[in-house]
Amino acid sequence: MTDIAIQTQNLVKNFGAGDSLTKVLRGMDIQIYAGEFVIIFGPSGSGKSTLLNILNGLETPTSGNIIIDGNNINHISESERAIFHQQKIGMVFQAYNLIPSFSVMQNITLPLIFAKVPKIERDAKAKKILADFELSQLAHRLPSEISGGQQQRIGIMRALISNPPIVIADEPTGNLDSVATHNVMNLLLGLNRKYHNTTLIVTHDLSLSKYADRIIHIVDGSVIKETVKKSTTVSHVKSNKESIFEMTLKNTKKPLDRKLLRVLHLLLSSSQLDSFEQEELTRTMNFLAARKAGDIDQHELFENLDKPLTEGGAGMYRSTAHHIADNFESMMELLS
Repeated sequence: MTDIAIQTQNLVKNFGAGDSLTKVLRGMDIQIYAGEFVIIFGPSGSGKSTLLNILNGLETPTSGNIIIDGNNINHISESERAIFHQQKIGMVFQAYNLIPSFSVMQNITLPLIFAKVPKIERDAKAKKILADFELSQLAHRLPSEISGGQQQRIGIMRALISNPPIVIADEPTGNLDSVATHNVMNLLLGLNRKYHNTTLIVTHDLSLSKYADRIIHIVDGSVIKETVKKSTTVSHVKSNKESIFEMTLKNTKKPLDRKLLRVLHLLLSSSQLDSFEQEELTRTMNFLAARKAGDIDQHELFENLDKPLTEGGAGMYRSTAHHIADNFESMMELLS
């Protein structure tokens, strides 16, 4: 069964009271699956901004439940909720929200500063993500010294630097021309496909729907319909085509390789398994086999799983690499 990354249950949000009561969200039920690229579309006044603020912790609902990554955030304290959102959600804002007096690198590392990550590690991560985005030359410039499209990419980098499993973008192309819009949406989509994060775009621009796996239409605080693209590869929409993982499992004859595949099946969700590309799966298997043989230690296993494909790694999402490396140790006896 596919993991649900974000779920709202009978979500209600009212403002004011009595004669001035305004009902903004009216019992909204939404499910967003792990790894999906979803667009929430609605006209001005539809409630999409209020929904966004509730999901990112800036507003509390009048009633109903918000379940993120399996956690009902209504049941945790305000301080715990702040930490939870910091760890789980990366936000991309329409207005970029870059600090004018901070350099590009300083703006990118803001989430790591709040997380109390040491400066050496912060700077190393910033340099890496700038290199990945081919914008290393901007590291020491101020926001006023770069273009609007570059500022938006800096905002995306800031959202991604902590490797959050969920990325939420609020009108990410609202201030951009058509060329920059295409570039930013392709960038977000490419990162979603590469790192398997769950990406949620909130917009009033229906032209962006071509990028989505699924479009959720809201009007007057209610979901009126959902549209699933016929070409979607999201694993909760079943396809007749076997995934790379399924084909590999079916065709693999070597006993150790089959056991490694079975361990992965125990450690990962179906959406994560279905999202493997051949090179990613092959390298993951090789690193697990190396750990089983004692050729690498647990930390080296994590580093290799986390490292990008272009650097010889498996290109996994950091939290997934941690999960596998941490739990593979206790499962190695199954490989004997």
